[in-house]
Amino acid sequence: MSKAVLEYYNVIIRHEDLDTLNDGEWIADTIVEFHEEYLERTVLHNTKAIKLLRPSMVYLVANIQDASELASALPPDLSSCQAVFIPVNDAADPTRADSGSHWSLLVYARPFNSFYYYDSLGDSNLNAALAVAKKFSTLLSKVKPNFVHQKDGPQQVNGADCGACVIGATDVLVNRLLQPQTPGTAFSPDAIMHLTENDVLPPATVRSTLKNIIMKLAKVANSTPGTAIRAGDSVPVSTA
Repeated sequence: MSKAVLEYYNVIIRHEDLDTLNDGEWIADTIVEFHEEYLERTVLHNTKAIKLLRPSMVYLVANIQDASELASALPPDLSSCQAVFIPVNDAADPTRADSGSHWSLLVYARPFNSFYYYDSLGDSNLNAALAVAKKFSTLLSKVKPNFVHQKDGPQQVNGADCGACVIGATDVLVNRLLQPQTPGTAFSPDAIMHLTENDVLPPATVRSTLKNIIMKLAKVANSTPGTAIRAGDSVPVSTA
């Protein structure tokens, strides 16, 4: 295990994690987790309406017999927040959280009582996403949610950009959900939850931008020893 590049609140990024942001590399769980932590500390710090679940927690819920047993470990207001972002991994080995090879995104939107599913390889992760949605359904709603497969979202052209597509889609959807609703207009699920290729930054841009953010944070932390936990507050979000 290499030396830490950055300690950002609850996330420790090491050199091998940072290297997965290079083109052609499969993005590590730690990078997905950092992106969520970063959004929470910058974009979402004034709201509790949107929750970004960590890959490790999603994995636990997906692989436990009764998801309600983990209710105490989940955010206490999960059952009332307006949107829940759930990164889905196709890990098939319940003893290894890092055994998967594909990321996709599941978003529960409470105003529409629906799960919205985004997969950069068509329906490659569909079965895993359906299973995860089933586990989370009882934790999120008393009425069974709908499941909407958003098929127009960005599609990867290689075997490695799934994580970048999930990160890019998360940025766009979070920012849309934060926009104030225009008085007198209908709250349209299509206007908010529908994604096309042009809505999301290219994977290469997502990778380079996120890597630059991490390096800026590391520079701030290194220049002021002991303040790494607060370093991110001065670096603007630029992946959206």
